Amino acid sequence: YPFFRDRVLFPISDRRGRIIGFGGRLMGEAKAAKYLNSPDTPLFDKGRTLYNLASARQASHDGHSVIIAEGYMDVIALDRAGFKGAVAPLGTALTEVQIEEVWRLAPEPILCFDGDAAGARAAMRVADRALPLLKPGRSLQFAYLPFGEDPDSLIAGQGACAMKDILSGSRPLVDVIWSYEKTRKPLDTPERRADLETRLYHSVSEITDQGVQQHYRQAFRERVWQAFRNERGGRGQVRGNGNIGRFASMEGPSIGNLSANVAAMRQRRQQIVLATIINHPILLDDFAESLAQLSLTQKLDKLRQEIHHWHANSQGLDAEDLKRHLSSNGFDKQVEILTSEEVLSHAAFARELPENADFQLDSLLPAREGLQQTIALLSRARRKEEVLAHGRAAAGEGTEESERRFFASRQIMAEEVAEMLGGDENDLG
Repeated sequence: YPFFRDRVLFPISDRRGRIIGFGGRLMGEAKAAKYLNSPDTPLFDKGRTLYNLASARQASHDGHSVIIAEGYMDVIALDRAGFKGAVAPLGTALTEVQIEEVWRLAPEPILCFDGDAAGARAAMRVADRALPLLKPGRSLQFAYLPFGEDPDSLIAGQGACAMKDILSGSRPLVDVIWSYEKTRKPLDTPERRADLETRLYHSVSEITDQGVQQHYRQAFRERVWQAFRNERGGRGQVRGNGNIGRFASMEGPSIGNLSANVAAMRQRRQQIVLATIINHPILLDDFAESLAQLSLTQKLDKLRQEIHHWHANSQGLDAEDLKRHLSSNGFDKQVEILTSEEVLSHAAFARELPENADFQLDSLLPAREGLQQTIALLSRARRKEEVLAHGRAAAGEGTEESERRFFASRQIMAEEVAEMLGGDENDLG
């Protein structure tokens, strides 16, 4: 009794609802600690225990959001207002063990902090402790109260709906880290912006799960790029020295048109490959494996699968038999397109042999060589796409390595343009 003299007691239970300790809040203005907890014992450890945990477990099971408040009175106020999933640490900062404990209740619990500078610092302390523990699908949300309010005063003054609005506007962990680091120091010089990137990189490096770390790294790259794009020249804007931002043109309209042209060129090549096979199915014996490894559009891929099925079960390799088979299986429209002048005018080798022509192996040589060349071009496309993807990601990084990858991607795009302008695609035969 003397230990908790003149204090209101709050029973503290374990996750199964068994009382394992007490918290005491001082009544009056005596010069003593405002809150006291029972001494640590083998059963009670304030760094491993949460107030109202047992009730919150049931509430979470019933569909309530899990909310981490700052203290006992906040939990009681939230519970009385209908927010049954509220818990709180026992007068200390949230520990790693307590974070793991609330993750057993919900994958993304909401932490409720004051909306002042102290609340922002408290949120970052929790963020720092949570980063090494993050897993796919497991994170934290952060809700900030108006300045000078706590859950009790907010609910008493504005009602439960005001608290619900605050919780509905909670922000993900990635936003909290970005906002805190972006606003804590000036960013008006290249060195200070580089310092921001260093601080963000340090935070990301704390994440042990490689998949989550990769996504955080990409998220911060994109935010840094968006935040400083005007300083880097925006979409081709000329800066003071007359130079255009290096990476700006990656997003320009001309690149969008060029990318569409490249995509159309690759689809045409895919059509040419299948047109050649349909008109010369005897080539399947030599090219079936190469054909199977190509990346095709969804519709053409289904057609390819049906061609492979026919090849595996056909007694001969007759073009008319293949066309009948494809038409009877719902591919008549695609066969009509692939064997039309619109496609064949780009590759003479894909055309059928004249009906009165004497069949000789040499007569297939143009079709064989043309098919081999077109498959080789399509096989290169996947590697080019990977380089282009690296280039797009590199556009916002601002490092020497990212610059190298960016210009490598531009070279790949230039090669595609050269092929289009040089006639490789328009006249393969």
